[in-house]
Amino acid sequence: MEEKTDQLDRRILLELDRNSRQSFSQLAKKLKTSKSVVTYRIKQLEDKKIIKGYYTVIDTSKLGYYNFRVYIKLRETSKKQKEEIIDYLVASKNTWWVATTIFPYDIASIFIAKNLHEFNHILKEFLRKFKKNMHEYDVEIYVDIKHFFRDYLVFDELIENRKFITMGEEEKLDLNKQELDVLREVSLNSRTGTVKLAKKLKMSPITAKNIIKRLQKLGVIQGFRILFDYSRLDYEYYWIHIDVTGIEKEEKLKQFVRMFPETVYLAETVGGMDVEFGVQVKREKGIQKILVDIFDRFDNVITDYKYFKVLENKKVIYMPQE
Repeated sequence: MEEKTDQLDRRILLELDRNSRQSFSQLAKKLKTSKSVVTYRIKQLEDKKIIKGYYTVIDTSKLGYYNFRVYIKLRETSKKQKEEIIDYLVASKNTWWVATTIFPYDIASIFIAKNLHEFNHILKEFLRKFKKNMHEYDVEIYVDIKHFFRDYLVFDELIENRKFITMGEEEKLDLNKQELDVLREVSLNSRTGTVKLAKKLKMSPITAKNIIKRLQKLGVIQGFRILFDYSRLDYEYYWIHIDVTGIEKEEKLKQFVRMFPETVYLAETVGGMDVEFGVQVKREKGIQKILVDIFDRFDNVITDYKYFKVLENKKVIYMPQE
């Protein structure tokens, strides 16, 4: 059932998606309303589970990690067996995204590891437990993942210069224990106040504040966002993968799909298809409208494509919880 929201609700959601650490006062000033109205509206959005939480996008490549995408197609398995696999992936300190999906895959996940040997060990441990339940699995390495803000909440036309954040710069940094502790905490809740954060980590508020600023400046912290239940507003989430005839056509297609306000991710992988992107579209509009727009412009250069629907995000925690 679709929850009713108005333009102010959607503008609040978009602002929090752009920076979920903004205060109620800052949001009120931007949206030209009162702090009490903003506070009430956010509480309502949380109570309705439209906002399910707040998280921090952390570029773990700067901490020496690689991102490995694993798509899983299950054999005939019971509900209990599937839940066991999902619970294992969600509980693992080696995953930061886990989701249930529909055809051709049943589960999508992203693992992190310091190198190929470590990932191979992690994957083998997983397969040792669950390969008997799996029909097949696909593994690719992410080069980078661009995260676009949910402009579709307010806009419905193509947008030429959309803002985004990127993880995958791969510039290794050595962080101290305090910095790593702060990252772990804000990865779980990006709206945790500085005073509360400092108290939990036994440091001064000014130290906590300066650490967050430094990590942002270094690009380790890429952004603060909301864990948004798109289905509550009658949106559906899909990943679309497309192969084209050449690099020049690939770049033009990437430029085109990033203009859709519905595009929320644009990924580059080693071993995957040429253009891979995630969209969240209104159910009544459907994925077909996006595909028609793409094929109208690029039909003569597309050699293959596939897409699948994400049912539910089960885990979004970028920082390993050691």
